[in-house]
Amino acid sequence: RTSPNYNDPDFQKKPEDSALDKYEKGFDKAINAANTIHNAGKKIAYIFMGLFFFLTGGSLLVWGIFNYTDRVKELDTYVKTTGTVVELREVPPTDNSGVTYKPVYIYKDVNGKEFRHESNHSSEPPAYNVGEKLEVFYDKNNPNKAFENSFLSKWGGSIILFSVPLVLFPVGLWMLVSAFRRKKRPIQDNYSPQNSRSHVSIG
Repeated sequence: RTSPNYNDPDFQKKPEDSALDKYEKGFDKAINAANTIHNAGKKIAYIFMGLFFFLTGGSLLVWGIFNYTDRVKELDTYVKTTGTVVELREVPPTDNSGVTYKPVYIYKDVNGKEFRHESNHSSEPPAYNVGEKLEVFYDKNNPNKAFENSFLSKWGGSIILFSVPLVLFPVGLWMLVSAFRRKKRPIQDNYSPQNSRSHVSIG
């Protein structure tokens, strides 16, 4: 009489094992589907955010170029005169700085008409004192349009517009690269319910 082979998978398999296998396979499929959807959503989000940063940075860069060229033209066409600081207007504190002060100055055009202008920039300590003289550029066609002859007033806007893309472009590039980069699949043991069973030989 031949003794039964207990190592034979067909001998070891029980009816309830088949139902358990189906449940585990279904559960694995559900987990894989959820991971696939999550990864796809994450990829799409990274792509959109990367493009957003690139487009925003590009827009600011173009704006900065126009701002710079406009300022160069203004320095060539505007009339230079001398103004006098008559007031330091207090600017309320913000989250990034405390109280700062904007110089308010008066100047005259070529016809002797007096104009009053407030600087676009504030600082602490104040850049000027009340009564101090300063050079002013004004538009001869619109004398109300003016700016003081200082580095910040002339180039501050262009510097900001050129600097922000230096931050946005690398962030956008990183997001796009991350979206299309292949992730290494984790090394897993070749697991199956059948392989997990212990085998015992008798005889």
